[in-house]
Amino acid sequence: MPPGKIGSRDRAETRAAKESERADMAEQVWSEVEVQKAITDEKTARLKTQRLARDVEEAAAAKNSKPTTE
Repeated sequence: MPPGKIGSRDRAETRAAKESERADMAEQVWSEVEVQKAITDEKTARLKTQRLARDVEEAAAAKNSKPTTE
């Protein structure tokens, strides 16, 4: 094979390898992003549940502590 074709093929292989490596890295990053989003969603749901429970308790306490006007 002529020397020009060998160099061209080597560059193409190098480019393909780099693109494949970038694709793998992007996949890992997106996977981590999805994991972090799931963690955040779970924390948000837990905190919302706690807040709603606290609000219900406060409302019940306020209702029970109101003086009756008779």
